[in-house]
Amino acid sequence: TLTGGHKAFLNISRPLLLDGIPKVLPPHRVVLELGAEIEADPAVVEACQALKAAGYALALDDFTLSERTADLV
Repeated sequence: TLTGGHKAFLNISRPLLLDGIPKVLPPHRVVLELGAEIEADPAVVEACQALKAAGYALALDDFTLSERTADLV
């Protein structure tokens, strides 16, 4: 109702991402947006892979690929 049938883009924090809270949201109705402050460490990459496998769309906000993050993705 709030989005008029369109997908909602929701910013999520690292704790929400790692605790699996976004899974209570319907994957076909939301895009989970990860802020630039979330470091792409192995735990974050694993959580993103699990969400993607569950059908969620992910968006990166102000993401910069560094040599360190390139090894994780």
